[in-house]
Order: sequence, then structure tokens, then C-alpha cells
Amino acid sequence: MDWNAKKEYSHIYKPLFKPFENKEFNLLEIGVWLGHSMILWSKLFPKAQIYGIDTQPSSIHYYAGNVTTYLINQCDKKELTRLAENVGKFEIIIDDGSHQRSDIEASYAVLKNYTNLYIIEDVMNDAWNMGGDWEKHTVDFPKIKNVGLWIKL
Repeated sequence: MDWNAKKEYSHIYKPLFKPFENKEFNLLEIGVWLGHSMILWSKLFPKAQIYGIDTQPSSIHYYAGNVTTYLINQCDKKELTRLAENVGKFEIIIDDGSHQRSDIEASYAVLKNYTNLYIIEDVMNDAWNMGGDWEKHTVDFPKIKNVGLWIKL
């Protein structure tokens, strides 16, 4: 498996995602950008249905097989709800979208009931963008409760 698309997280993702290999399930990634992780998830989970959303039309690529992408803003509650209702349930949701606290909280508020595993990547970018010292910053998302695991990378 080529973990280059997510190399900074591979030491966490490999064991975390091991139980999902060769299983049928739905995965959603918020933030497609260049699409490298879409390809990674498709190869890692060939029996899964992989969904991706992004706000940039240039990020919405045509994928064959088990990958589908949509032009949806992660803060658009109506569209997120529509996607989640159509899919039913995502075993894994990975938020690699805007990395802004308000956007993360907005999408989490809509999607938290449609998944068992909600991963937020690069939460320290919010501190960096606000001029903070990310090495000393404490991750604080007051609108996100009952999180089983926070990992600072």
C-alpha cells in the first residue's frame, strides 16, 4: 500500500483502518484537493464506496469504480444532510477540508450521527492561521463533544 498521500498519518491510520480492509462500507473525505487520498482510499478499500466533497470545482475529478466526488461546502447543512441521507451511514469520515474551527464544527454537527469514526486532520492549522503557536496550542472545540480520541501530530 502506498501511503505517500497520507504519510504524516500513516502510523495512525494503518492500524486504525486495518479492520476495514476487504469490507464493504462507506467512507467520506471532506476536502478532496488534488485527489491523492481518494486514490489511496480506493486502493486500500477496494470493496468500499468512497465519497469526497470539496468547494473547488477543480478538485472534483472524474473517478471510475468506487469513488464519487461532489461539489459541496462542508458548512452547507442542507447538502451534507442530503448526502448523508442518500448514503445512509459512513463507517469513516475524514475531515481534511478548510481546517477552520467553525467549518469543522459545522460539518461535525451534521455528520456526527452518520458515522462511528470521525477523524479531523490538521486541527492545529486553526491555531497557526490565527497567529498562534501550534506547538503550545491546546485543541479546543467546544461544540464537539464525546470525542473518543484526540491525537496531536
